[in-house]
Amino acid sequence: MGEWVEREPSYLSFDVYNCAYCGKMIPRHIWFEETDDQRQAFCNPDCSSRFRLARQRAHTEESTDTSTG
Repeated sequence: MGEWVEREPSYLSFDVYNCAYCGKMIPRHIWFEETDDQRQAFCNPDCSSRFRLARQRAHTEESTDTSTG
């Protein structure tokens, strides 16, 4: 489960967050969620869900490819 974080970026701030799924730059409201033991930044919970689904599909396809040899 994730959490919303609101940050106060300054005018000359160099700490930029990008969504881990779509790549969109996130200026203020960031959805953080733990995935693969890492805290990932997303622009919203929907992108987080899509990210997890894409990872599951990739893992399933990888397992299928290695088992058919």
